[in-house]
Amino acid sequence: MRLFENSDKVSMGIVDEHSAGLGEAVLRLRGGGGDGGATGAESRDSYLQMYAQKKPEKVDPREEKLAAATQCRLTHEPLSESPDSVVLDPLGHLYNKEQVLHALLEKKLNKTAMPAGLEHVASLKQDTLVLKLTTTASMLGDTSAAKKPASQGNFQRGNEAPFCCPLTARQMNGMFKFVALRPSGWVFSEQAVKECKQGVEEMIGGPLTDQEVIPINGSEEEVDELYKKHSLKCSTKKKKEKGVAAADGEKRKSEAGAGPPAAKKTKQYNGCTDMATEIAKANAKAYSAGKHAPKGATESIYASLFTSSTVHQRKESYGARNLSIHR
Repeated sequence: MRLFENSDKVSMGIVDEHSAGLGEAVLRLRGGGGDGGATGAESRDSYLQMYAQKKPEKVDPREEKLAAATQCRLTHEPLSESPDSVVLDPLGHLYNKEQVLHALLEKKLNKTAMPAGLEHVASLKQDTLVLKLTTTASMLGDTSAAKKPASQGNFQRGNEAPFCCPLTARQMNGMFKFVALRPSGWVFSEQAVKECKQGVEEMIGGPLTDQEVIPINGSEEEVDELYKKHSLKCSTKKKKEKGVAAADGEKRKSEAGAGPPAAKKTKQYNGCTDMATEIAKANAKAYSAGKHAPKGATESIYASLFTSSTVHQRKESYGARNLSIHR
């Protein structure tokens, strides 16, 4: 290994003239100034990979609440504004009735599984509630009004929320809590139920205590509570069905052990089981033509036209010959 003299070190720039005699080395590395500490090891690919990974876009929570309040959870289509066309599932989610019915028919006819998020619905009648929604247009009374721009209270672009509370006129756009009443199906804002109880009872036509209050698009805690209630209801129903089936099985076993059922006694008339024929014969025998003789006719003469009971009393005459006399 070759050792450099101080003069060589000064000429190479490793040390300066003042420190050459003192033996102090001042290292000067190439690229050590103004380049940000880059060593040249990085390549262009490393920068491209760093920016190629897109960060997940942040969704505005208000937009999510708006979509849940105005769209079908199954197809993400706008909720129908036709009467009795929107249903609520046991967890408080909104669906178009037609879409839920289509999914149930596909499951029954084609043996397909229910769509994700709708597995807990087995019957349209028992597991869903048909809602009575109030449209914003009918509440405002002006269906031809121009669409209003988005605002802080209603950020749906260029449009009003399709439904609102029939008492407070608050729009169902996700900014306010709404509840559904079972079994009436009426939908009100939570504020109306708490502060305008009398008005709610007048609209539903009965006391509020007879209604089950179901939060629409509730919080995670509320959804969990609704799921527990629905699970308990389903388990109770299955136990009841099993009990009925077991009772039917026991009844059939007891009937099978008792042997064939005894033959029912059939009513007889004149020793014959053909009731209609025998009754008709009896009525024919009891019929008396004389009692039905026309007005002005002699009963005995009229009756002789239909019976031979008086043939021995008849005599041969010039106009008629009684052939039975010579038989």
